[in-house]
Amino acid sequence: MILSMARRDPITARPDDSVQDLVGQLNYYKVGCVVVVEDERPVGIVTDRDLALRMLPLLTQGRTPADVTAADLMTRHPKTIHEGEDLDDALAIMN
Repeated sequence: MILSMARRDPITARPDDSVQDLVGQLNYYKVGCVVVVEDERPVGIVTDRDLALRMLPLLTQGRTPADVTAADLMTRHPKTIHEGEDLDDALAIMN
């Protein structure tokens, strides 16, 4: 049995995309995360949890949603796995 755990077409953003754009993508595609890419390579990930936990401190520092970017919120250097690897490989990376 083949089990697909990931999207073949992940929702992506650029590091300079605004938080407003990120929220729009999360809502439009009904997903919980956006992969941040540069030159078609993942450099970070922004999850709905990142938005919830990292936005408030930025707002209390005087930032506005219009000037907060994906780079401000993303978890850098996300762990990745190749499409052909199996669930055990994915679990090993997560551990």
